Amino acid sequence: MATPSRATRYEVWSRDDNGEVEKHGAAFGLTFEDACKHLASESIDFWTHFDKGRYRGRPLFHDREQALAASPPASK
Repeated sequence: MATPSRATRYEVWSRDDNGEVEKHGAAFGLTFEDACKHLASESIDFWTHFDKGRYRGRPLFHDREQALAASPPASK
C-alpha cells in the first residue's frame, strides 16, 4: 500500500481590504488545504491568522490571478 506523496506545490495568496494581493508563501500538499496547513506549520504569522481556508478573515487563493480576479473583502 503506497502513501500518496505531497508532490504538488501550491502558492497561497489573499487580497486585502485595499484590493492589494499578498503572497503568503508556497508549500507542497495533496490538496490546496493541505498545503495551507503545511505553510501554517512553517510560518508563525500564517499559523496565527489562518482559519479554515482564510487568513485574517480573507479567502485564500491558489495563485495571484485568482486573488486579483476576486472582489476585495467587504470593508468593516
